[in-house]
Amino acid sequence: MLEAPLTVGRSWLRFTPVDVNQGQDNLLDILTGNDGAKTDDANTGGLIATKSFPTIGANYFIISALEEIYLDNGNSYQNCIRVENQSNGFTNYYWYAPGVGLVRDVINATPESFPSGEIVGEIS
Repeated sequence: MLEAPLTVGRSWLRFTPVDVNQGQDNLLDILTGNDGAKTDDANTGGLIATKSFPTIGANYFIISALEEIYLDNGNSYQNCIRVENQSNGFTNYYWYAPGVGLVRDVINATPESFPSGEIVGEIS
């Protein structure tokens, strides 16, 4: 999910935008094979799951801050990279701690609810 360089202001896309015609479901189907490989083509040999991702909105990620974070369990992490993306008036946030990885995520936050949202996940 992260893409270097890891500096504040750095942004990237989750996937290459595609043209969507009216009437389509606006989903990009990612086919996952039993070998763990992913493909977006029609080759379904070994297909075990199809994952759909929206092709409009929430496609970009941006590193919005470098900060210390305090978790509900009392742990804190310094120099966390805060990554965010927005869709439909909500913002999703992800905090990554050096040497640890994802330590907190907040889904569907608003300016009024930040740093919480509809869904909050933290490592224990």
